[in-house]
Amino acid sequence: MNTPCAIRLGFLLAVWGMMPTVGQGASAPAAAAGIGRPTLNAALRDELLAMTVDDQAARAKLVDQLSEQDRQRMREVDGKHEERMKAIVARFGWPGRSLVGEEAATDAWLIVQHCQVDFQEHCLPLLRQAVAANEAPGKCYAYLLDRVRMFRGKPQVYGTQFMNDKLVPIEDLPHVDERRKAVGLGPLSEYVALVCKMNGWPVQAPVPAASAVDHR
Repeated sequence: MNTPCAIRLGFLLAVWGMMPTVGQGASAPAAAAGIGRPTLNAALRDELLAMTVDDQAARAKLVDQLSEQDRQRMREVDGKHEERMKAIVARFGWPGRSLVGEEAATDAWLIVQHCQVDFQEHCLPLLRQAVAANEAPGKCYAYLLDRVRMFRGKPQVYGTQFMNDKLVPIEDLPHVDERRKAVGLGPLSEYVALVCKMNGWPVQAPVPAASAVDHR
């Protein structure tokens, strides 16, 4: 069975580091001014943080260590979270930094990353707008775009996604590190080496794709 690599917070912290991402999208002065920004919704922030605890608890084991009971629990958690995220984005749009704070804004992406592809695709333009307004990290959009393209049978753009233990083919491979740098991601070779090491996989060379890049 083809299984996408699960996203775990410990892995993300190792890959992303703890550097702030202000400046990817809107200018820092505009972000600091808070023009047109929503006020912090503490209840929604706390709800997203709690949802992420549940999401990660369901993914405490590596994919190849999951029992059928574990997989069923994961599906139940993801389904419940998807329904709640649908209601949240319908009411608020993408829950960005101003609305829920830095940590919960990233958690919103993490939850959507584990939803069904139709809803992920629905969220892509919302997240893209949030990145442009400096309300979400550009790297979140990169991961979600690659995830949607992978599930749609298309090559990925930023090289973030593995299927089973294989890196999904990448569009315009010679320029992938330029695209990754633009959204705050490190070099592809370092990322692949880290993912393979953390999962006990042999290090592999990225596979290029033949068609033209489409960043939508």
